Amino acid sequence: PANPLGNYRWYNEDWGWTHNAITGSFTTATLNISAWDVDYSQGEYDEIFAFDNGVKTSLGFLAGANDAWAFTTFTLTSNFFDDIANGLQVWIDIDTTHNYQNWAVALSKSALSLDGGKLPDPKPGPSNVPEPGTLALRGLGLLGMGLGRRRKA
Repeated sequence: PANPLGNYRWYNEDWGWTHNAITGSFTTATLNISAWDVDYSQGEYDEIFAFDNGVKTSLGFLAGANDAWAFTTFTLTSNFFDDIANGLQVWIDIDTTHNYQNWAVALSKSALSLDGGKLPDPKPGPSNVPEPGTLALRGLGLLGMGLGRRRKA
């Protein structure tokens, strides 16, 4: 969500999602969830679950800052690796300690990081940092345009 105020979800609006399957070998994995306005230190408890062979397993609670986008990182033990290979299912229970609209949260991204892989920007939308290959292609394109103009002159 570009505007988190219009995308908050409350205690009764819990939901889940599934990551795409990731095959190949890896030795460590983390689940990283970017959330807006997590007031954990003030009593907001947004619990994150992952399914381990179909069993809903608590990973812990979102932590973050008031009025800011931030990742909360959960270490996934090796028993989740087969679930990652098949598409890890994740669930959020928003404001677990209330049954009325007390705390709300907005999510931006849920990213799996394998063997210490780089995380995207926690803010909504695509990352603003181009990959090195993209930069190289842009550089070659500019070089080619410059050479083309030089030949015409």
